[in-house]
Amino acid sequence: MDNNIEKFFTGKYFKIPYYQRDYAWEITHVDDLIEDIFEAIETNTSHYIGTFILSNPNNEDVYNVVDGQQRLTTLIMLFNAVINQLDNPDEQVINRDKYIQSVTDEGRWKLELLNDNNHFFQDLLSVDELKDHNTKSQQRLLKAFHHIKDRIRSLKDPGSKIQSKDFLSAMSKLDVMEFTESDDGKAIRMFQTVNDRGKPLSNMEKAKSLLIYYSNRFLEGALDSYINSSFGEIFQLFSEIKDIGVENNINVISNRRFDE
Repeated sequence: MDNNIEKFFTGKYFKIPYYQRDYAWEITHVDDLIEDIFEAIETNTSHYIGTFILSNPNNEDVYNVVDGQQRLTTLIMLFNAVINQLDNPDEQVINRDKYIQSVTDEGRWKLELLNDNNHFFQDLLSVDELKDHNTKSQQRLLKAFHHIKDRIRSLKDPGSKIQSKDFLSAMSKLDVMEFTESDDGKAIRMFQTVNDRGKPLSNMEKAKSLLIYYSNRFLEGALDSYINSSFGEIFQLFSEIKDIGVENNINVISNRRFDE
């Protein structure tokens, strides 16, 4: 289904399922997204920024993000930065309710990340001054967050042709393609056919998708839960191993070429 970002966010709360990897975008990926928005403003057109594949197994307002979590997490950090720069307090409240945290729905957050990253991310969007991190993923979140703040702060410069309100309006009109399936297995099978812009998938992620595909095609999804649980544990263990490598200066592990 074709959508813009504003419609995509309406009536949804997003959750990163346990089998997904942590936040992995580097600054180059963040800048690519920001430049897409600037291009949309300069050309006075909308801009397609990719596909989101969701699952909605309980037919409620919480949607699992099967594909697109890196882009969605970054978009929310962008929304947070630009909303904080709006001059009108009422507009800040309205847009924060729409994209960050519900004002009317018991303070529910629009996005729930994995494990300890979730509270870290919420603190980032609330306190705005965090400097400490415990994992590599949190380090990436913190680095992206501060980079986004610096980029968005430039909209306040006297010579800036683009104002914060213009940037927010352009973000809300960005085009996305949304696919929502009734369960994770079907959503992951669809993920097999979609190319995601951003950080390339690891071999383990491709293997997981392939196994889910076979489970759905030949076994009516009988092994979906087992595959998701197993790969979720693998990704978590790999993340912990990478953190240990960084903390102890083990080059063979901390090197970017070291993968699952």
